[in-house]
Amino acid sequence: MQTGQLLAIYVDALGTLQRQTEQLQAQYADQMQCRRGCAGCCRDGFTIREIEALYLLEGFNALPEETQQLICQNLESPSEKCPLLVDEACSLYRNRPVLCRAYGLMIQLKETISTCPLNFTDHQAQKLSVLDIAPYYELLDELSERLPSQSKPAAKASIRDMLRRHLSIA
Repeated sequence: MQTGQLLAIYVDALGTLQRQTEQLQAQYADQMQCRRGCAGCCRDGFTIREIEALYLLEGFNALPEETQQLICQNLESPSEKCPLLVDEACSLYRNRPVLCRAYGLMIQLKETISTCPLNFTDHQAQKLSVLDIAPYYELLDELSERLPSQSKPAAKASIRDMLRRHLSIA
């Protein structure tokens, strides 16, 4: 299967995830603090899959050159913040990875349930709907594994490491 076909499957899955997250965000709007400019959860270091990196790269290539340069500067400088943050907002929001789309809600991956510490401060976690993101990661792993071999030297890596590799930034 070609990379474009695999990306199309990924984008379709993102649509499903988007519908799920929108429903939960509407249900818990009074408990969610996530807004443009709140980038407390946007930290470097969590891992993404190769298929997510390729989708980020598509978005990167469509950005104005000035924004691309800012991201490249962020990629070169050590920081705890996500290198995609420009003026405390995600410069590739439309192409953001699965975790970025779901985080803030109560999400579950295997036995771990987590959320942004600013959200759900006066509810008991046991009473809230939880979004299981494990099926999405299983799909991401499968899609990444099916990519042509030249596209996947690393199964998982941080956004910073993935983009540095794809953009040939040392």
